[in-house]
Amino acid sequence: AGAAYLATTDGEKGDAARNVGHGTNNLLSQAKEADQKHQITNKASAAAKGAVDKAKEFNEEHKVVEKTTEAVKGAAAKAKEINDKYDVTGKTGKALLSGFNAVTGALAGGKDGAKIEDKK
Repeated sequence: AGAAYLATTDGEKGDAARNVGHGTNNLLSQAKEADQKHQITNKASAAAKGAVDKAKEFNEEHKVVEKTTEAVKGAAAKAKEINDKYDVTGKTGKALLSGFNAVTGALAGGKDGAKIEDKK
């Protein structure tokens, strides 16, 4: 908005704003002409569509998405099984709580009242 206003004023700043506007218009016109002459936009769109089609084709042939989904589900189930068996999250939480209490106690000068309570 500021450049548009400046373009309406007299003087060096107005001249500069108008020159920038003219230069921008010329550049856009040249880009449009080059696109029309060489079909840059159409070729880029076709290439992108071709890449998407190839990726879909590859996925259909090799079932990449399905295999990845199943692998993630299997890993999550195994992680849950290990956690249920060994209480990894509970032990980790207790270890963190113990560490926080040690740091809190040290910062409080060794006072017992500075402990964080386990909410379980």
